[in-house]
Order: sequence, then C-alpha cells, then structure tokens
Amino acid sequence: MIKVENLNFSYKENEKVIDNVSFDINKGEFISILGHNGSGKSTLAKLLVGLLKADSGDIYIDNQRLTEKNVDEIRKKIGIVFQNPDNQFVGVTVLDDIAFGMENRKFPRDTMFQMVDRYAKLVRMEKFLNYNPENLSGGEKQRVAIAGVLAINPDIIIFDEATSMLDPKGVKEVNEIVWQLKREKTIIAITHNLNETIYSDRILVMNKGKIILNGRPENVFREKELLQNCKLDIIESMKLLNLIEKNGKLAMKQEIEEFLWELTFQK
Repeated sequence: MIKVENLNFSYKENEKVIDNVSFDINKGEFISILGHNGSGKSTLAKLLVGLLKADSGDIYIDNQRLTEKNVDEIRKKIGIVFQNPDNQFVGVTVLDDIAFGMENRKFPRDTMFQMVDRYAKLVRMEKFLNYNPENLSGGEKQRVAIAGVLAINPDIIIFDEATSMLDPKGVKEVNEIVWQLKREKTIIAITHNLNETIYSDRILVMNKGKIILNGRPENVFREKELLQNCKLDIIESMKLLNLIEKNGKLAMKQEIEEFLWELTFQK
C-alpha cells in the first residue's frame, strides 16, 4: 500500500530531518512509527500526504508515485488525524464537522447523512451531533475528528500523535477506536509512547531522521538499551524486570520475564 525509497528531507541546508529512509507498508497493516520529539516521525507523515516535498527519494501510494501532478488524487486515499483536535474543527456542530469532508467531495446529501450517522455511532458520539465542538472534552473532540476522517472512506489513516494532548480517559477512548479499525484500514500511528504500540503489526523506530528498528513489537521491545538511548521510555513489564535485577533476585528472572512477555502481548 505504501512504499518509501531512499527518502531525504531538510528544513535547513545540510541538516537532514529525514535521512535516506526506506520501508514498505502492506494493505491492512497497523504500523506504529515510534520516536522522541525531533526524531523526524511527524515530518515523515507530512511527506506521505504531500504536505511537504522530499528533497530526494520516492513515495508510492497504492502503486502510484507521489508527484506534484497527482498529489490531490493521492490525498483522497489518505486521512490524517492531528495532535490537536481543535485545529481540525471547522463546523458549528459535531454533525457539520463530520460532514465537512464529504461536502467538499460533493457526496450526495442522503449518503452524507447516512455516513454521519454510521461513523458517529462507531466513535460513540451519536448523542452529540448537535453539540458545539467547543463544549466537548479532548477525547470527545478527537473521536469526532476520527469520524470525520472515516466518513471520507480513505484507504490509509495516519494518527499523528493523536493522543498526546489527552488525559488518560481520552487516550483510552481514542486507542480503542484505533484498535477497532485494525484490518479494516491501513493504519499508521505516530507516537512516542511505547504502550500505544503493543497491538501494532510492526513498529518502525526513528532516531535522528533514520529508521533504526523495524520489527514486531515483542522483538522491538527487547532492545531496551537502544530504546533508552533514543530517549524512549520502556514498558512497565521491563521496568519491573530491571527492578528485580537491581535487587539481585535473579533466580526466577527468566521465568518472570517469559510470563510478563506473554501477559503484555495477550490479545
């Protein structure tokens, strides 16, 4: 679904933000792009949707090479949910906001209202259709933003730090919807929080504009030192193991480790 080859990008001369990045994403995969602030992950998202133009390298979306000529056509295949839901609101009501993208694409009116109802129910916001978005919580706003993206039916959805400004309740609400979409859409979740990547098919770890790890969560999470060197926190089970090791209680360490791995990735 997505193929990136030897991608390079700089905001300033000789300061690469994206440094010779290459990867593939298959249709229906749920990929997390993990990295600390400044690692290049959000810049990569903007390159994928054509908001920025690469200095060199190629991006293919559904076998089409992204160019200035076809960027508008390719954008129809990609929806993006940003960090701050307030930046995505344009309507006076929740209903207006979910319908906005469909109005721009000239959906038939009957179809539009059917889609609003369908996706408002999916994100559990059907009772809020006449609310002013300003009166919603952060998690509710982000759920409306997700419904608006889903309504235009893109093949790919990018969640760009979509939970970073939310409280724990909002994070849980949004992540439940993201996980619910697994297999229905090709999903890219950009985050710095390892706990949000557990249900991914694969994780790409970025540092200083490069992809330094690309693998299944259970394999990536074992690279404790590398993750910490990238200024990324480790998951709670690994913190417990480190505590056990520091206290010298090593007799059952391997047994505990295997149990915690199984528990962490229990679906």
